[in-house]
Amino acid sequence: MIENLSNNDILLAQHVKRWHMIRMQSQQSVAEHSYNVALLTIKMLRELDCEGTYGITAEELLHVMEWALCHDIHEIEHGDIPSPSGVDRGATEDLFWDKRRREHGPSFEARNFVCLMDKVEAYIHFHHHGYDGVRDGKHISDYLRDRVERSLSQFSAPIQDYVNELIDDATELYCD
Repeated sequence: MIENLSNNDILLAQHVKRWHMIRMQSQQSVAEHSYNVALLTIKMLRELDCEGTYGITAEELLHVMEWALCHDIHEIEHGDIPSPSGVDRGATEDLFWDKRRREHGPSFEARNFVCLMDKVEAYIHFHHHGYDGVRDGKHISDYLRDRVERSLSQFSAPIQDYVNELIDDATELYCD
């Protein structure tokens, strides 16, 4: 996957801003977000001993890390596309990777771990750096938390417990 990216592709991610439609106290780039998602995903998988529990091999763990670091890299061409935009984000991602002849990626299960941590990282980042407002009749923080909860419902109790503890710890991070 990374072998299909140019050095410019990789370096451009630091310039793509996230949250451009939402007021934030500080900006976050796609590169910062992807780094956080990668570390949170790998830490969760290692702490829960998912290699034994979920059948993820060391090679698959490498693919998970690579996918986490690259999961939003396609945004270097189109920017951060907000989820309520109605744009088929999957199609823009597929087009990006088709041009780079992606030959492999992580398994469906591994992608789900990254997808979960993508939502968790977004919620935590917004909790600390966003100005809550109302969009479509719902508080943004509630919308982001609901996304985490919907995604989390597809996972087993140990993962649910781990993520809920992570969110609790992270929401208290700047309160002390």
